[in-house]
Amino acid sequence: MLAAVTVVVVVLGGAVAFAASAGDHSARRITSDRSRRVELTLKVVRDHPLVGVGLGAQPVASQARSKQGGSPSRFVSHTTPLTVTAELGVLGLAAYVALLAGAAALIWRVRRRDHALGLGLAAVLLALFVHSLFYSGFFEDPITWVVLAVASSFVLRHDAAVT
Repeated sequence: MLAAVTVVVVVLGGAVAFAASAGDHSARRITSDRSRRVELTLKVVRDHPLVGVGLGAQPVASQARSKQGGSPSRFVSHTTPLTVTAELGVLGLAAYVALLAGAAALIWRVRRRDHALGLGLAAVLLALFVHSLFYSGFFEDPITWVVLAVASSFVLRHDAAVT
């Protein structure tokens, strides 16, 4: 509970600090153009809500909705949940949420058996998830899969020892 309250306080404090520092500057400049990328990606989601535009197609779809030119790499959304929703629709977002819920349940099982290992794995996965809200690298980051592999092997090893 204390951790959840701490997270909320830090996020709200960051939002207040961001708003205060923004002053008269444009959101695009302050966010290094990420706000424009998010706006364009939200248009893609709005136009293709159920199944999205296809795996890997978000940058091209966002580029098509922009009045500016440039390579598709300038149109990557930089947020994993938004990219997943644009590419795979709400069905893909549901699968992403299911993956996160399954990972949380797995790590909870680890934590019940080995408190320190479970908390360590949870902290790493939480850090990766929060990072993925601002940079779309959750699935590409090998640490994500190492955390899930360690948790899975721990639970499988423990369950095999019990039977």
